[in-house]
Formats: sequence, C-alpha cells, structure tokens
Amino acid sequence: MLGIGHFSRYRPGLICSATTILLVLAAVTFRFRVGFDELDYQLYIARNNPEQIAEFHDHSITKAIDRAIKNPAVAKYLGGFFYPTEPIALRKELKAEILSQLAHDRWPTWFVVPQELRYQEKREWLLEQYDLFINRRPKSKRMPIALYYKALLTEYSPDYRMLDEKETLHFYSDYPFDRSRAMWFQLYAGFANSPESLEARWRIAMQWAGQARFDEAQAIIAEDSKLLETRLKLLAGDQPAEESIFSLFRPPLDSAMTISKLMELQRKLSQLRTLINPDNYTAKPDSIKRLARFIMLNQNSPNYAAQLDELLAEMGKTDPLRDNVLLAQVKLIPDEQHLAEKLAELHAQYQNTDGGMQALYELCLLKIHFWQQQDAASTEQKKKYLADARATLTAFLRMYPSSFPADQVRKNLASLPAGD
Repeated sequence: MLGIGHFSRYRPGLICSATTILLVLAAVTFRFRVGFDELDYQLYIARNNPEQIAEFHDHSITKAIDRAIKNPAVAKYLGGFFYPTEPIALRKELKAEILSQLAHDRWPTWFVVPQELRYQEKREWLLEQYDLFINRRPKSKRMPIALYYKALLTEYSPDYRMLDEKETLHFYSDYPFDRSRAMWFQLYAGFANSPESLEARWRIAMQWAGQARFDEAQAIIAEDSKLLETRLKLLAGDQPAEESIFSLFRPPLDSAMTISKLMELQRKLSQLRTLINPDNYTAKPDSIKRLARFIMLNQNSPNYAAQLDELLAEMGKTDPLRDNVLLAQVKLIPDEQHLAEKLAELHAQYQNTDGGMQALYELCLLKIHFWQQQDAASTEQKKKYLADARATLTAFLRMYPSSFPADQVRKNLASLPAGD
C-alpha cells in the first residue's frame, strides 16, 4: 500500500481505488480458495481432534487421592459414613467409590477434581463445537470428519481396570457402545465414500455381529475391506515430500484416517471376519447366541473376566468357540513369563483353530518384546532372545502363511537383525 501511495503521489482517489481493488481480490480469493466452510472447520473441528485433547490423555490420580486422604475436611466428611481409618484400607475404599461414581459419569462429592481430570466438562464443550459446525455446514466436504470426531468422542470411556490397578485415568474408544450407534450410521449412510465411513462400517459390523446377524456383518466387512484396500493404495502413492520451508503451504489433510489408523482398522476387520466364520459356531441357537455375546464383551469392563468364566462354563469341551474364549482368558495374565507359557500351551492344544493361530501370533509379539527388553550389555542373553523371536516368527509363517496376521509377521521378521 505504501508503494502504491508513493507512485501515485498519495492522491486520495487513486489510493482509495487501489485499496478497494485489493480488498475485492482478497475477498474473492478467500471465497473461492478458502471459503467460510473451511474457516468454520478450522475454528470448530480441526483444532478439536479428541485424540489430541489433554483431558483425554493418561493422567495419574495418585496425588489427588493422597490429597483427599490428608485433607481434614474430607476425613471429617468420610468419618460420618463409616469409612476405614487405616490408610491402605481407606485408599481401597476410596478407589472403589471413584469407580462406582465414574460409572455414572461423575466424580465423588469429596474428591477435589484437578483441572486435568475434568474431562466431562471438556467433552461437553467439544460436542458443542462439533454441533455448531454440523448444524451450520451440513453440506460441507468436511462433514465426515466432524461426524467422525463426534462419534469417536462419544465412545471415549474410562478404563476402570487401569484406574483400579495403576491409579491412572485412561480412556479407550475401540468398543462400539449403543450410545454412538446412530452417529456412526449417519456417517455411513450420508457419507459412504468418505475414508471416515470405513471406521463406521467396522463398528456397524460389530453391532450386527453382536445381534447374531453374521451374514450381514460379513457383507459389510467385505465391502469395507475392499474400500480400505483402495484407500491404502491411494495413500501409499501420495506420500508427502520431505519437510521443507514450503511445508507450511501444503493444503490441510482431507481426512482424519491416517495410514496407521487404516492399517489397524484392517487388522480389526480381519479379526472380526475370522471370528464370525461358521467354524466358530454351530446351527444350535445357544451356540449362535454365545458367539454374539462373546463378540460384544467389553475387554475394559471390570466384569470382563467373570463374563468369560460364565461363557466357558456354558460350553462343552468340543465347542467351536472354546479356543477363542480360552485365548481371551490367557491374555488377561499379568505376568509376561507365565503368559508366554500359557500362550504356547494353548497353541499346542488348538493348532488347527483360529484361536490357536492367534495364540501363536500373540506369542510372536511377546517374544519380540522380550528381546527388546534385554539390556544391550547382556550380549549372550540378547542373542538368545533374538533367536527365540526369529524361530517363533518363522514357525508362524510356516504354519499359517495365509492368515490375516501373516503380513505383519513377515514385516516383524524382516525388521529383526540377522542372527550370528
């Protein structure tokens, strides 16, 4: 503007005309190159990815419980409800009360909630932001991302077992709750060609499988797998160039579904397809119902182990689902060495079933973990664990070369250093 003023000798008419032209050019550029849709998207959606919100990251509640125990006002309040006075017993009771109240989506009245634990308030605020965009821009090309974030946030739930065992508030979102079913279906029905609809299909397939609608679930899994494969090939050929000073001028990503998310989704689809295969149930109604119940068990529920015990008690020794339930039980073993032993035993007993195959796959991952955990100074021990890992991975590929984890096993084997 100063340059225009200088060359026009600061004549008011010319400066006004030039300013108007520049403003019109800026408005036209914004309207056709950016647009109000994109502005609202950046304001309400892009900065509010639930996976990047601090309140939904892991947070320890240990210090908050310590403060509550040492607080005289809290001690006086709890004293009126016959809580134990011995510190260890009191802590156990307080954690049980926290778990009970969080099941109703609230903290106990005596618990002074730090800012980082106030996830309920943040969730409500985020949902308001998503709805502002969804209601204002129903025809925006960004709608699938907005619906995806909203549905995903609605799935977020505290992991009660981790809270009880490690005093850590951790959230999971990989279980398809009824409360978000309508949102995922809206995403699937309204934006079937979007990458985000791939996630919606898997969650719908889980719900249908949980209703014993196995054929319908298989159909949507097949559709999803085909679309997902196409999307992965597209992304593989469209990787961004190396970072440079021009990276800031790249257009924003057109989807929330990254390659890593798509690959994890591919694994979950394959796992569900294998689980609802006719090999895992018979024509008897009870067998069909058991498989449907097993699919919808929530691994993060405090009742998960008891529910597995109940399912197993209903089965005969030759029940086709038995290997899968036994695998689920084995995976709950906290001690890694004991876990490795039980996985090996389960695989040896059920080599010709999908549960036996997955037991060996879990053992492969565990063997790699053992090798990675070894101190570099323990050269001979590290070599031993490396050889063990390579042997287990090789055995898996020999026995199950066409199984759904086989490609990942090949990658894992290729990533290991060559043995001496």
